[in-house]
Amino acid sequence: MNCQTLLTSLLLLLPILIFSQRSPCDMPDSADPGTKLWAGPEKAMYYQGQEIKFKVTSNETGTVEYTIRESKRSPVLETGSFQLKAGETHYIRTKLNAPGFLELSVTQNWKTHRSGVAVDPCEIRAYGDEPSDFDSFWDAAMQRARSIAHNVSLTYRGDKSDASQRSYKFRIDNIDQKFISGWISIPTCSGPYPAIVRLPSYGREPVGPASHFASEGAIAIALSVHSYDAEKKVPKEVAYQPEDHYMDRNRNYFKAAVLGTIRAIDYLETMPEYDGRNLAVTGVSQGGGLAIMVAGLDPRVQLLVQSQAAFCDHAGAMEDHPSGFPYWVKNGRDTGKDINKVLRETAYYDAVFFARRFQGKSLHVVGYKDDVCPPSTVFAAINAIPGDKKMLHGTATGHESHPDFWPVRREFFAENLPVSPYPECPDQSTLTDTSNDPGVLPSSLRTYPNPISSTNRIELELNESREVDISLWNSQGIALANLYSGKVPAGVTHLDWDAGELPPGVYLIRMSTPDTEIVKRVLKMNNH
Repeated sequence: MNCQTLLTSLLLLLPILIFSQRSPCDMPDSADPGTKLWAGPEKAMYYQGQEIKFKVTSNETGTVEYTIRESKRSPVLETGSFQLKAGETHYIRTKLNAPGFLELSVTQNWKTHRSGVAVDPCEIRAYGDEPSDFDSFWDAAMQRARSIAHNVSLTYRGDKSDASQRSYKFRIDNIDQKFISGWISIPTCSGPYPAIVRLPSYGREPVGPASHFASEGAIAIALSVHSYDAEKKVPKEVAYQPEDHYMDRNRNYFKAAVLGTIRAIDYLETMPEYDGRNLAVTGVSQGGGLAIMVAGLDPRVQLLVQSQAAFCDHAGAMEDHPSGFPYWVKNGRDTGKDINKVLRETAYYDAVFFARRFQGKSLHVVGYKDDVCPPSTVFAAINAIPGDKKMLHGTATGHESHPDFWPVRREFFAENLPVSPYPECPDQSTLTDTSNDPGVLPSSLRTYPNPISSTNRIELELNESREVDISLWNSQGIALANLYSGKVPAGVTHLDWDAGELPPGVYLIRMSTPDTEIVKRVLKMNNH
């Protein structure tokens, strides 16, 4: 479904939430919010070459100076000044002959107001060229990452848990001697559950659990992009270092973040609480861009929700157009770096090229006055997505997330994921209270390593001696092999089994006794 089809639109300029069945390119007139100095277009969207009229009003008298450009870091297209008396109205007329956005900034008596307008935004395309080896680069990177043992550290945190969910702090080994860290929150309702992965915004601050998703019926994974304790502020000498990391696709700081997220999803696949089918990724700004990247790389992702995504259309700066945060191309040009190399290496981290590969449903937010992640760059990525899309238009917002984004996102997940918010979920009476468990997820069956290799070990822990059957099943529910049948003594017992001939995929290990059945999900990767 392309940008011109009927999408849901949120008109954040208005004081109420308005859903429409119109195209997002059919917007209402702007409205004067009654501030002391105000400027805004008569309409929020125009066609290429059409005259754009910005209305300027003030309750003070004085000279108004103005500038028009595509974004904060783009060249100035027009400047001017005029006298404006209190209560009067002045019109600034301009036009744009290509798809994009214009930003008007007016200043009077030390007061400034900014306004944004869209010009055929559904026709915006990226300026950069996709690398011919884009897929092979990331395929090789994922294969290498998956050759590393997870070595999962999982710690139950009662201080982060409540009646609706249990939260665990975790750490998983990653590429280049790094690790990915964060939180897993699991609903207390009986599963299995869908899952939502949240990517973080830019910064060095600690990351907390996304437990509100778990309270609403989904496993929630909240990740840090730094190879650092998720509960601690990351030192400056660690975060986003070295500064020139973007000059080499293999040293790029965000390579580990993307691959670490996929490794976290691989681990999710081993959790029996996960339903194995319903997976969403979400994020704001940096997290929005990373969410697009992960959604484009990993076909297991079915839903994407992003607000003001970073990493979009890096090459726009070469054409004096906006480029996405973190402005690698502009910074490289301004600091005298080999600009052709900058363009070549950063293209592997342009969210537009990942967006082309995502086939699921998505929800997007764009701020028309966003001077961090310019709206034209975000639209370049949105327009590249071939699947069903919903749009939230922030016609009067900048980089801040509008408060209405959160309930709209919640509704989007509720419409597309099988969630049952606590305490409305079924089978509450059958749940066992495990909130005081000080360690790992409660179970008397463990298997490691996971993902599985050629030789693997199953660990049983029984309160008393009993007859046990252990079998291997595929994800379609077909029994493949009997791994063990017989009497097992009380305590801990280890059983080794060979998975060398199994093709890559998701498998289930089922242990049954006369009064118990436990199933563990395991993942088999490609043989290396």
